[in-house]
Amino acid sequence: MKTKKYRFFSIIIVAVFLVTLYREYDTSELQTLLTCSNTRRMQTKVVENKEYSQYLINYAPTELGIAPEQLIYLEPALAGLPTYSLHGKNVAKEDAISDVKFLFQVLKHSYAGYLYFGDFEKWENVRNNMINQINAYPDELPVFTLQQILMSNLQFIQDGHFLINGSSIIERDIYYYNEAFKIQEDSKGFYLYLNRHKWYIESVQDDKDVKQYVKSSLDQSGHMCKYIGILSGTPYTAVTLKLNSGVEFKEIRVELKASQGKVYSQKKSSKGYNYRKINNIPVFTMNSFIGTDNLETYKKAARQAKNEEFIILDLRGNSGGQTVIPTTWFENFTGQIAKTNSVTIRLASLINNYVTKSALEMVDYESLTPHFKDLYKSEYDLSSRSENKWYVTTENKVVLPNDTKIFVLIDKNVASSAEAFVEELDTLKNVVFVGTNTSGVVFSKQSIRCTLPYSQLAVTYGDAISFGGITEGKGFEPDIWIGGNDVLERVVDFIERNEGT
Repeated sequence: MKTKKYRFFSIIIVAVFLVTLYREYDTSELQTLLTCSNTRRMQTKVVENKEYSQYLINYAPTELGIAPEQLIYLEPALAGLPTYSLHGKNVAKEDAISDVKFLFQVLKHSYAGYLYFGDFEKWENVRNNMINQINAYPDELPVFTLQQILMSNLQFIQDGHFLINGSSIIERDIYYYNEAFKIQEDSKGFYLYLNRHKWYIESVQDDKDVKQYVKSSLDQSGHMCKYIGILSGTPYTAVTLKLNSGVEFKEIRVELKASQGKVYSQKKSSKGYNYRKINNIPVFTMNSFIGTDNLETYKKAARQAKNEEFIILDLRGNSGGQTVIPTTWFENFTGQIAKTNSVTIRLASLINNYVTKSALEMVDYESLTPHFKDLYKSEYDLSSRSENKWYVTTENKVVLPNDTKIFVLIDKNVASSAEAFVEELDTLKNVVFVGTNTSGVVFSKQSIRCTLPYSQLAVTYGDAISFGGITEGKGFEPDIWIGGNDVLERVVDFIERNEGT
């Protein structure tokens, strides 16, 4: 009898020990993750104090650059882009050349990134090359062909907000990954198991810097792990790993998948916001910042979120929209306006001031928050000036305290103001970014649209450029890399395991 009791109590003690050990393991997962994320956040470098005068064109104070009657072809990019089919449309050769000359004059006096992407000689050579290509046609050419001429020749403008008839010419980095092998690390390096045998990774694609190919992730059960992954502008279907077991060497081919990312229909994007609970975990889905109809809802959601222990902000597929939405959310969550590392160069030329005034007429001033009312007033004052002027402003990152543990889900389709929101959230402690790199569309503002008079092709660009923490075309990189679309499920599992710890 005593033996049975002894065995019973022994089993209980062992069970308690195992549960305690299990919880400590999970606690260390969460704490390790938060510590690493916060350390990275605090180590973000201040934007270098470079000499930016090389990008500033010295205009005459009242130089418009185009004929005053041509201002009608310029409007705010906020205005809806009219549906325009290129099918079957042609343009006379001399009119196409006129469009090209007009566009280059507009960009020279309006696009803030003009000298960043090339000197005057480069722009002139590109323009002349385009004119020569148009002259190769007898009398007229398809408008679609003119669009292709524009896109191929302006490829050097690696600016995600520079659009030709709604199409981007930016080259982007995509995340490629493999989850067949869990990668581990000890004092000797990174290793994996093949048929229960331990193999150290000597190189990936003949590159001995193995660390850059090993990405922190969550497995399908929500446990922390590491997988092989690569962020590249060149497509990858597989990589070659050279392995060393200590007694022999071998090479294996590891197949890679390309991350997909979420895409929302226009109808679903118009809703923008959704709130739900999954296993009692608040999930705030923000798939679009296009409309401001849900602004009050965002305010309430932010106030609610800051009282939670854990929340998930799902930004996947959010291609941006109006900055007032994420900025309002952040202000209501923290009580402050975010400060990120950035240098912004703004061109307040006469052309741009004309467009800014038009944009301000579209704004409902009374619906704005105090912060945006102040911004409206400063924009109105700036656009009322009758001379060309450059403005260079610098902002340094301020990391704010935050007790709510926030998991932000991102993917390659997060862009523009949604990426600006990511940068704002990165100023808060206890925030973890999960998914893949974002789109990398932050270099300029999408503020101006020029419609070419004859072809009716629309070219969209910005009156300001910024240098900050996100590389154009590469985007913001997450703390935890997950290439598939089951990111939410894995994060929920991870949080459930760590709640209350």
